[in-house]
Amino acid sequence: MKTLLQLTLIFVLCSTYATAQQISLMNDETGQPSYFFMTLPDTTYIHHFKGEIPEYISFGDKYKFSPRSFFERNLSGNNNLRNAPMDSVEPGLLPEADLPYKVKYSNDGSRIIMIYHHSNNVVVYDAGDLSVIADINVGKGPEDLFVSDNRVYVACYYSDDIYVINLDDYSIEDHFNVDSHPSVIEVNQNEDIIYIGFDLAGHYESSPMAAYGLSAHNRLWESDWPFIEMVVADGNIGRRVFTTSRFELIGNDQYIACLKSPGLQVLIIDAISGDLIKTFDWPGENVANLTTSVTKDTLFAQSLSSDSLFFYKIDSYTHNVLDFIGIPNPHPMLGAYMWQDNLAVNYSGTKMFLELLNLDFDGIAVLIDFETNDYKVIEQGINSIFQINVIQSFDKRFVVSMAGEHRIFDFELEDYTYFHSIFPSDVYYKYTVIAPSPVSYEFAWGDFMANRYYTSIKKNENVNVFNFDDPTNLIISESTICGEQPEADLTETAVWNSKYEKLITANPLSGSISIIDVNTYEADTILDIEGISSVKQVTDDHLLMGGKDYPYLLLFDIPSLSVIKQFNLTDAYLIIPSPDQQYAYAFSRWDEKMIKIKLDGADSKIVKTLLILDGSALYLNWEYIYRPEISPDGKYIVMSEDHTAIIIDTETLEVVSNVSLIGDYMFDMAFTEDSKRLCIAYWYTVPYFDIVYLDGENSYLENTVYAGDGIGGMSVDYNQVDGKFYIARRSDIWVVEPTTGTVEETINYNPNSSQLQICIDPQGKPIVNTFSSIYHDGTEYFLGEPTRPMHVDFASQKCIIPSPGPDKVYILDFLTTQVHEVTTSKVDDQLTIYPNPASDHLTVKSGKLIRRLQLFDNEGALLFDKEYNHAVVTIGLGEYPEGIYFVNVYRGDGVENKKLVVVR
Repeated sequence: MKTLLQLTLIFVLCSTYATAQQISLMNDETGQPSYFFMTLPDTTYIHHFKGEIPEYISFGDKYKFSPRSFFERNLSGNNNLRNAPMDSVEPGLLPEADLPYKVKYSNDGSRIIMIYHHSNNVVVYDAGDLSVIADINVGKGPEDLFVSDNRVYVACYYSDDIYVINLDDYSIEDHFNVDSHPSVIEVNQNEDIIYIGFDLAGHYESSPMAAYGLSAHNRLWESDWPFIEMVVADGNIGRRVFTTSRFELIGNDQYIACLKSPGLQVLIIDAISGDLIKTFDWPGENVANLTTSVTKDTLFAQSLSSDSLFFYKIDSYTHNVLDFIGIPNPHPMLGAYMWQDNLAVNYSGTKMFLELLNLDFDGIAVLIDFETNDYKVIEQGINSIFQINVIQSFDKRFVVSMAGEHRIFDFELEDYTYFHSIFPSDVYYKYTVIAPSPVSYEFAWGDFMANRYYTSIKKNENVNVFNFDDPTNLIISESTICGEQPEADLTETAVWNSKYEKLITANPLSGSISIIDVNTYEADTILDIEGISSVKQVTDDHLLMGGKDYPYLLLFDIPSLSVIKQFNLTDAYLIIPSPDQQYAYAFSRWDEKMIKIKLDGADSKIVKTLLILDGSALYLNWEYIYRPEISPDGKYIVMSEDHTAIIIDTETLEVVSNVSLIGDYMFDMAFTEDSKRLCIAYWYTVPYFDIVYLDGENSYLENTVYAGDGIGGMSVDYNQVDGKFYIARRSDIWVVEPTTGTVEETINYNPNSSQLQICIDPQGKPIVNTFSSIYHDGTEYFLGEPTRPMHVDFASQKCIIPSPGPDKVYILDFLTTQVHEVTTSKVDDQLTIYPNPASDHLTVKSGKLIRRLQLFDNEGALLFDKEYNHAVVTIGLGEYPEGIYFVNVYRGDGVENKKLVVVR
């Protein structure tokens, strides 16, 4: 049988189906069954399979279905399985991932509290069997939590608020708004002050810290001294775990210890007034680690230089250095990949332990002994994967690291007792979703894949409890799947097709393509195609689709919603359509080659191949990635490599010129309308922009625009209305004359954070994208989250802005100046109760969270009344006699009534 992707969907859009719900078993070109086609009143779902008909599938991570039993049941009486009626298919609300973000134990060790960044829930688990005790819905993007004896405090990154949850009855005790993007929180012992570190998700962006009163919600003080910053840990926006530069309350909560921006000094701040008390200036290029003793009476810090490592003990009250050890740096460039949360200290405070990794990926561990004034270096090996944070057992004896290797270090033995490789060395797992039990040798771990290269794997995210009563072994004692809400898609790219009035999005996490009606902004078709992160329109009727970890490049036919051609090209997410729609080009960094495709529907074919490398650039915090681009006349493709613009002739697919540049690692480029000139943008701190004259083998660097004062920019676009380059620097726009390189105008937007991307609308007005806002024509549209690269669709007069955070596409309409939020995943809010009639139990399923459930008898007497925060609720009916009952289900702001029949 040919591969499942070499198929054409037959009669997909025809109206031959007689029933509202039906399923078709469809064949590939060889006549073998290879995919299902299911129609429902709201959506069409397509699911591919290989080999036998699967026993169980899900459509869009929402509907559960058992196709094998369905078709076996229908074979006897229905030979035409292309149009077989279905039984009722209930929404499944599959638990496919909520993005577990942080986890902590309750102080008595009996409960595990997990926050979910996508489904906006706080879930309380029983630490013994991981049964769900409570499920509390909070604001958007829970980012950090603090657990006291009686409360849970939650900071919500996108909705800019703090929730206070009572741990006795799990009610929301308090809720108040704060400044933008609260990321790190601590609460003092009296629980009358909450300390919040804010971050805009921008590397080296200035982010403040503030103290708020918990009774009046008033801001007590704010300081820009602390270093509050997030660094992406091999993930990405919407599907990432940040490690955050934190702060520590010390000295009976009188003081705050933190790093000073940009992390080169240690600060002591008065926790009541916010005043700066002391700055520690130590030798070394970086102060990277802070931790405290159990009582927080002692502060421990570590810094490094190119030839030395330094370790300090500091009194939390007097702020005097109690002890200090400096040792030689065991390897060149050691510590280039260390961070603040991987320093460990034993219970008595006599020993410090640190894992480090250098740029050559040689991992080591260092043990410092203040009593003997000695140290020990433990080599980990070339493939060791370091960890950005570690945890310690409740008695501080053991240090646990969970990454490519799972490791347990014993302070008493001064060596690892457990060192076991779990994952392939090329898969990097970075976790901050890990917390130790305060009463036992156990820890909770939120298990999910952060690496963006592997998002095509549909992963049921787990809460795992690991036990290491035997420190030479590590076992999972309990495990459960996270959450009840379907967490969507990681929307990566989006295409607006005006001919068929469709918006098509690539959703690599859920392994699907969403087809959205642009008139209603509702998803009408979900296609299960795993691994697709990039969609590009190459003709009016066709798309090319590929992905970072996908082995094929697919040609997709929009009218029939079918894959009509497949090309063998791994990592084909860099797709370049020709302006005349006759050809398309795709570049694979994995295969190190570019292909040229002659577009001819199902007869499309590769006509040329070029083996080539490029120098990729990636801005971690926003994933702004350089991409090769084609000139408007279709003659040249320009690529980047080591201070060089590579000019490729598209007709011959050969390199015709290598133009030496001033800058390196280009982030963006823009062509003039006549294709004669190209402007290149590099980086914030690169103070120039290069302009290249394009003339095949005679191409050359014509001008360099100097920005001055180390202020550069990451993006540039060409304005067809006035014929100028528009360069987005960090906080303003330069209007540059292409032929002379002269800066003719400066446009100041005063954006809320660094400008990441610029586009020009059809009227010649600039659109600027920052970490959290879009600026256009004097208006700021606050999105509250970093987004994927935007693009302007001139035909529809719209700007398309994919967002992988809460999984949506923002549409900025230039004609109405409105921003529409288009949900890419189809989450059903249908309310279903079953079985009905019922005998011993009743299950209520909802696409919206059920807040409260009531049961009344036929005379209106209230028999059952309970509050929930669940999408699925089951109650027992054994004590109720036969008869008619009524169920009130409270969801959102409304209540719905359902009739129930109980039989015996």
